[in-house]
Amino acid sequence: MIQLEILNGSKAGTQWVARQFPFRVGRERTAALSLADDGVWDSHFEVTVGSREGCCISARPECLTLINGHVFESPHRLRNGDVIEAGSVKLRFVLSPTRQGTLALREILLWVGIALLCAAQLTLIYFVLP
Repeated sequence: MIQLEILNGSKAGTQWVARQFPFRVGRERTAALSLADDGVWDSHFEVTVGSREGCCISARPECLTLINGHVFESPHRLRNGDVIEAGSVKLRFVLSPTRQGTLALREILLWVGIALLCAAQLTLIYFVLP
């Protein structure tokens, strides 16, 4: 799961979770994350996810967007913990740990299946084939 932690500005201290990709960040109400702070454009930047590239950020050249305090060339691959500056707002890009459901039921069913298969083979060897 991808999260953006808002470090400063009007929504400081909140976390936003990406639910659909690509997602846009900007001043527009239609943006996935709407920020009304100074220096944020209507459509400031967009984050996409690809199987080869991973998470990439693209911004228009006229928008002031920095990653870890440096100007970047669009598209740029994001890494866990990168700080994105969009105008006066700083956001931290975070890959949250994935949750794995328990596999106990599957494992039990697998072992029961193996035990039944062994019992069936022993039955064939000692009672049916002699």
